[in-house]
Amino acid sequence: MSVNEFNVVILAGGESSRMKSEKGLVLFQGKPLIQHVIDAVRPVTDKIILIVHDKRYNEFNLPCFPDIFPGVGPMGGIYSGLTYSNTAKNFVLSCDIPFITSHFISSFVQLSGEEDVLVPVHEGKMQPLCSVYDQRCRVELQARIQTGKYKLQDCIAQMKLKRVHVDTKYPDAEKLFTNLNTPDELSKFENHQA
Repeated sequence: MSVNEFNVVILAGGESSRMKSEKGLVLFQGKPLIQHVIDAVRPVTDKIILIVHDKRYNEFNLPCFPDIFPGVGPMGGIYSGLTYSNTAKNFVLSCDIPFITSHFISSFVQLSGEEDVLVPVHEGKMQPLCSVYDQRCRVELQARIQTGKYKLQDCIAQMKLKRVHVDTKYPDAEKLFTNLNTPDELSKFENHQA
């Protein structure tokens, strides 16, 4: 799949309860956490959508959209991103993975085909907030949201999945998927280089 055939959807609409402030805007290594993700995406594509609830994200000069179903977690963010997107395939990323790389994004999206979800698997765990979703997923996502079943792992398990075990493909896999949720985690990784 060509990079021109997909949008990147960055999710920053969560409650940030563990961070105790707006997570994507917290400074990490001198810039907002979400900026690290944007900077990794930009060399690959300029088709970026932000799913946010805070007007301060407008400063990034990217299309910003609110959650259609607020308060239901990442499932709602993914559904919203797919709804606002105009491409069949969409690389969904959370705003709190500052070590994600352009190389991973560009090489991973090229593995996408006929599946509903292309998901990396690291140390036996799926990484659904760093995955490629097809527009077909909206039907199942909406059905689950409307019945109050918000567990994303359960939802994608019902879809046509393509799992990519990344531990051998990407030597820095552990770092790629490191997400920062608390002030302590920010401090711990402050001196790590991307």
